[in-house]
Amino acid sequence: PDRCSSMGIDVRTLLVAHALLSSALMVLMIVFWRGHRRTPGLGQWALGTVLMAMGAVGIALRGNIPDLLSIAGAATAGIVGIAAFWNGIRLFDGRPARWTAPLLGIAGIAAFLVHRTHVENDVLSRTIIISAALSVGCLLCAYELLRGPAVEVRGDERQRRLRVGHLEEGDLRGGRRLLRHHRHRAPADRLT
Repeated sequence: PDRCSSMGIDVRTLLVAHALLSSALMVLMIVFWRGHRRTPGLGQWALGTVLMAMGAVGIALRGNIPDLLSIAGAATAGIVGIAAFWNGIRLFDGRPARWTAPLLGIAGIAAFLVHRTHVENDVLSRTIIISAALSVGCLLCAYELLRGPAVEVRGDERQRRLRVGHLEEGDLRGGRRLLRHHRHRAPADRLT
């Protein structure tokens, strides 16, 4: 076969490898969630991981399962997975989850994908809509991370009270240590 590059792995192999890795991550997230159910947002992150893995498996099985599942179903699962990640970030930061608007938008996208798969086979429009929906979802996740959990590092509540207590009591040594620690630390970006 004529190949454009020297890479010896075809697209189907990459999709199957991605599906296997996503499935392994799915199992790990479910196990982690079962042990830490009180962590806010973790259930939504586990749900997002499950949906993303299902989407990857659906795409990898393209040609072996109906197009409704491998195109529209897989893409919709991935987009709902991103919405679950977004809502998990909101819950982790103490804000309420917002499912109504994303699910209404996703229902419209799913209807569009079904139409563009079975009525008009239009690969280009499907690719543009899926890419746009995933991009918007990822941007919303980044926005929530930058405005919430990334702003402050969450520590043990007792440690937080101790730090605040030292500063409120006017402990100059503790304050000097804190300033010295922050001055000599390498500048970090907002996500660390």
